[in-house]
This record gives sequence, structure tokens and C-alpha cells, in this order.
Amino acid sequence: MKALPPLMALGGIKRPEGPTIQPRRLRRPRPRSVPTMAWTVLLIGLLAVGSGVDSQTVIQEPAMSVSLGGTVTLTCAFSSGSVTSSNYPGWFQQTPGQPPRTVIYSTNSRPTGVPSRFSGAISGNKATLTITGAQAEDEADYFCALGKVVLCHSDVNPWGSGTQTSSCA
Repeated sequence: MKALPPLMALGGIKRPEGPTIQPRRLRRPRPRSVPTMAWTVLLIGLLAVGSGVDSQTVIQEPAMSVSLGGTVTLTCAFSSGSVTSSNYPGWFQQTPGQPPRTVIYSTNSRPTGVPSRFSGAISGNKATLTITGAQAEDEADYFCALGKVVLCHSDVNPWGSGTQTSSCA
């Protein structure tokens, strides 16, 4: 597989106006309640060379939850303007202590080994990641990436080992 050029820069993360909300991983409820999973959805801004993209902030929900077997759709948008297939939306899943792994690249492509319950699309002016029939192992942090380069699958892991963090509920 031919290697593609690396992403040009990381950054563009801006804090929203108003009170600060600390993202946190939600815990599963006690057995007497309905089992749910939660995804803390963090934002990551990937900047690339191109008109307008390098001044944009990428916006995601701070947290989402879904019942086992349920469906959840995460969204990713620019602070202004629309997301298009030319932004090559990508989605990454990260579990504690593990590096991020690509679950969707180039809007709706899945790397080998990623279950078909993960799907990507563009809806309106946003990129979406839909998880249909959510499983316990899907509980993770999900990052959206937008840019002017293809975020492709590779057998080489481009990420470091990551830093495990925790927070109190």
C-alpha cells in the first residue's frame, strides 16, 4: 500500500464560551437499572493546508450514551461552514491505555477488522459516526478528524502508546 503524506498539523482546539465542562467517562449503572454504555466524545481539530480549513474549530458532543444493542449517532462539524467529502472525515476509537484506532476513514470506509456496526456518513453539514447494535466493547472515546488529506487505513500504527487518564464521577 502506498504511504500517504502525514497530516500537516494538529491544533485548532478552542474552548467553548461559558462554563467549562469536563468530559468524563460515564460508568455503567448498577445491575438493578437498565444497562447502558457511554462514550465520552472528545474533539480533535486536524488542520490542513487549504482555504478556510486551517482556521476552523472541529465541534463534537461532549458525551453520548446508548443501551446495549441500541444505536447511537455521533456528529462532527466545523464551527462555521459545512463538512463535505472533500474534508475526508475520519473517526478514531480509543480505550484506556490503548492508542487510537481508525474505525472510519474517508467519510464511510472501514479498515479491515472493524465491525460493520460502525458506519460513517455526511448528513446535512456534519460528518456522522453511527454505531448500530452497540456492544460492551464499543465503550470508548471517539475522535473526529477533518482535513484536506485522506485519513487512510494502514497496518502501521501511527500513534504513540497514549496516556491513560481517569476522572471521578
